[in-house]
Amino acid sequence: MIFYKVRRGVRLLSNHRIIILALIIVFFAGCSIGAVKRAQGLLPGKNIVILPIFLDRFNVQHTGTTVFSNWQYYHTVPDWDVNSYIVETAKHLIQTKGQVHLLDIDISTTQQLAIKDPRFLDAISGIGFKNEKKNKNLLRLLGEKAKADYIIVISPTGSEDVYFGTNQYIKGGYGYYQKTTFGIKRAMLYAGTRIAVMDARTGDHIASAYAFNHSSYDAPEYKEDDPQIEDKVNRDKPIILGHIKDALEQKFAELGIVATNRQ
Repeated sequence: MIFYKVRRGVRLLSNHRIIILALIIVFFAGCSIGAVKRAQGLLPGKNIVILPIFLDRFNVQHTGTTVFSNWQYYHTVPDWDVNSYIVETAKHLIQTKGQVHLLDIDISTTQQLAIKDPRFLDAISGIGFKNEKKNKNLLRLLGEKAKADYIIVISPTGSEDVYFGTNQYIKGGYGYYQKTTFGIKRAMLYAGTRIAVMDARTGDHIASAYAFNHSSYDAPEYKEDDPQIEDKVNRDKPIILGHIKDALEQKFAELGIVATNRQ
């Protein structure tokens, strides 16, 4: 009887935790939707700066049945110049159907400093980061220099395992991911993109939209020690850049940076 009561108490506690967790998820989802709607109302007609802070790294990641068969590395692709590609793509989108005014300003100093901080945005939008003030000031100074209303920070983000629904984390940015479970293999090329609207006067976070674009991969797989890595990443470059472009198109519209009702 005592055992039953203890078990029942544990079960009730577990149920309470599940309910609390569900309420937290709903709360933050509601906050996120509300923030995006706020951005939709704030951005049209305003002056913005585009600040992409991606690394020149193509991620290669394999997750096996056990942790002993996991491996990952990155291959540098500086010639891709992903951040310049993002700026040019953003310019084209805004020129053709933009609801904002894009300012042309040198972002290189701010960009280099932000890239050095792998949690640059987290420090601003999160809680308890010691470099929050420093990062906000960095954006505020850029906004002051550009006479901007908002800064659109475009950064890498990761994802959970989209194939097998496990808690394995796919590294933020772009690259190749393969999951092997008891001999079953699936692979993809992906790009994870976060687009954050930041107040240029204060450096505060207004809203973020996330995209994890990916496509199935059927070509010869990437190896842990791959002698053909250079050929493979160059072959797959158009697909990766296409995923980033799709993310910009989708999320710019979602945030109100570009219109959705005209081409």
